[in-house]
Amino acid sequence: MLPGGERRAAEIAGRDPTTDVALLRIAGAAPAIAFGTSETQPGALALAVGSRDGAPLAALGAVAFAGPAWRSMRGGAIESRIELGVSLRREAEGGIVLDASGRALGMAVFGPRRRVLVIPAATIDRVASKLDSHGRIPRGYLGLGLQPVRVDGDGVGAMVMSVDTDGPAAKAGLRQGDVIVRWAGEPVESVHRLSVRSGPRRSARP
Repeated sequence: MLPGGERRAAEIAGRDPTTDVALLRIAGAAPAIAFGTSETQPGALALAVGSRDGAPLAALGAVAFAGPAWRSMRGGAIESRIELGVSLRREAEGGIVLDASGRALGMAVFGPRRRVLVIPAATIDRVASKLDSHGRIPRGYLGLGLQPVRVDGDGVGAMVMSVDTDGPAAKAGLRQGDVIVRWAGEPVESVHRLSVRSGPRRSARP
């Protein structure tokens, strides 16, 4: 629904569950929102705007935290971590977040314990451009099924439970029963962390 109430048909051009970004193709011309490029700071006012049954929803608060790049629980790379001190209704998730000058900071999403996070403009631009070109975010594939195990007392490893015989891990010599204890030179903390640390091309399957 456009400003003024006009409705336009749209189709999904691509989506990336790791960053919660979906790209829609809208029939005809539509007004564009310019995203800001400068960093925000804790204490800055923030307005999250969404929609419920075509009616606008809004929540006003402040930026509670602004930090460095991070990875989502699904392994998505997020350029900066922005947390909002706002009470947001579920219907407003996916809506735009504006600062006091009307500059678009990004998209509001719910994190753990319903903490309101912002997928920043830089992430949206990067992911949307790839979705526009490919319809998806390319990801690598190890071809492994992993299970956490205890090793050396308090240590943690990832036991290989299954191997895709045509996958890259099999070609590299990994076999069922092997235990991965280090990844990229660092100790394995958990199967989930191993999946995340494999980078934006997440490949290990727990």
